[in-house]
Amino acid sequence: MKNVLIIMSTNIFSGAEKVLVDYLKGNTTHRFFLLTNDIAMPSLDDIAYNNANLILLKDKTMRVISIRKNPLSSLSYLVYNLKKIHRIVKKYNINVLYGNNTVDMVYVMLYKKLFHSDILAISHVHDIIQRSMYHSLIKKFNSLIAAFIVPSQSGKNSFKMDVDDVGKIHVIHNGCNVELNVKPTNIYFKCPKKRLVFVGQLCERKRVDFFIDIIKYLQGMIPNKYEGIIVGPFVDGDEVYTKKIEERLKGTQDYICLKGPVKSTDLFKSFYLHADALLLTSDRDPLPTVILEAMSLGIPVIARQVDGVTEMIEDKVTGFSWPYEASVADVAIYIDEIFNKKYDLENIKNNAKNKLDSEFSLKWKKNRINSLIESLE
Repeated sequence: MKNVLIIMSTNIFSGAEKVLVDYLKGNTTHRFFLLTNDIAMPSLDDIAYNNANLILLKDKTMRVISIRKNPLSSLSYLVYNLKKIHRIVKKYNINVLYGNNTVDMVYVMLYKKLFHSDILAISHVHDIIQRSMYHSLIKKFNSLIAAFIVPSQSGKNSFKMDVDDVGKIHVIHNGCNVELNVKPTNIYFKCPKKRLVFVGQLCERKRVDFFIDIIKYLQGMIPNKYEGIIVGPFVDGDEVYTKKIEERLKGTQDYICLKGPVKSTDLFKSFYLHADALLLTSDRDPLPTVILEAMSLGIPVIARQVDGVTEMIEDKVTGFSWPYEASVADVAIYIDEIFNKKYDLENIKNNAKNKLDSEFSLKWKKNRINSLIESLE
């Protein structure tokens, strides 16, 4: 058993934070100390309350600040948090420093370089590495990291050329922690329209504008057959994209509903608001948790062939997918083909559930990461 300090700097509770909560729930293999922001995270508070091996350490400075936009604030927070990490390491006799996401890699590397060269360091990279800053950081300091963890082969491929020893990069798929015995709510009377749902952050990477354009095209092609539901928060500080989406939604109120943020429990109980399919339109996505959730809830997935999606969805077998460069018209026509009963949706749902059980087991993920931490010396 080791004392593991997890660094989780974040401004929102989203994908990387959710999968960490799933990993820590009931996990008593090691003693965990989690340093994170003081924003509201009820599910994290709940598992900490029920796990004696987990201590939460919250500080409002554990937020993400762009070094390009606010260099002085970013650097001052960085220095403050590194000193705080050092105090925690000494107080709790920490053996392992674990960065929960790409941005936390900076803390892990700098702490080991400047404060404690002997501490074991793990960096969990949930992103597809594109920014030159991170490529340069990994190339220069990857020797400081004992193990990198990525959720997909695509994630590994995005930075394996930057690492001296590729064997240090471990592909460990995320699992899924949806309570399948939840009873669906009866708040919605099912209408004849096919309901396509977007779930995720409303940001440029997730391409909710693409989703809107697809629903618009379907409405023009076959009026009143389809409707779109958009679930998720806008990203703070991204006013340009927010305005773009608001403009896109004008005049669509009869067939597109912007729900905004919805609690996970409410989403699951409504089986993703009674979706006929989950539609994923991202430009980049290492291993979308929403796909795992949809699979577990029996919701067919229709997704763009991007990054880790191709490791989850086999077209017409475990779901449906379209080529990355496909046009709005091509995607809309394919969606309508899917719902014209050309494919056996029940068989595809069963295939998806089987793939979830065999390749995306939360229990296997927990055991694999726990064993990796234990094996490091």
